[in-house]
Amino acid sequence: MPAQPLPAHPAGVREPVGTDTGSVVTIGVVAVLLVAAAITNAGASTGFPYNAPVEWILSAGITIDLLAAAVLLGIRFFFILRRPRVPGAPLKRITGWTVTALVLAGASFLGWLLLGGIGFLIRLIADFDALRYMEDVLGFFLLGAAWVAGLFFAALGYRRGRTALNNGLAILAAVVLLVLVVPTLTSGILYGLGLTD
Repeated sequence: MPAQPLPAHPAGVREPVGTDTGSVVTIGVVAVLLVAAAITNAGASTGFPYNAPVEWILSAGITIDLLAAAVLLGIRFFFILRRPRVPGAPLKRITGWTVTALVLAGASFLGWLLLGGIGFLIRLIADFDALRYMEDVLGFFLLGAAWVAGLFFAALGYRRGRTALNNGLAILAAVVLLVLVVPTLTSGILYGLGLTD
């Protein structure tokens, strides 16, 4: 008996069927980069002064956040890899995962700015020697849980075949969150090399 065609969904358009190679590659690459960032951050901390316990704690917390995000993205990676898309799910303009990721990304970025990010940017431009590791990374450390959750929700929201608006916003949230890693790692490396306080 020939297979019956799938009935059209009332909404008109559904997610395509099959292995989602694009999402797998994107999420996998980000997960690998986060592991590399965690290793870099941990390596930089080996140059911290032995009598700087607060800085050691901050660095350890940041490394844990980076690894936690990498693990969650790794789980998402294998989930998509082992469970291809199936028919029946209507395309949504913007998913709840994406909205949550945007909120957490905005909160993380604003929090980073208020809790040391503005000072970091000012010192970086005006007086490089005045950089202070503890002040520079405090925002990322305190908002680590929101940062990790935001990145995971962005990965949940992004999937090839969903609307361009949804995926664009999910990518935007992820980029905002990943950008925060750059000044955090930079400050750690400079402090580990003894170039800043």
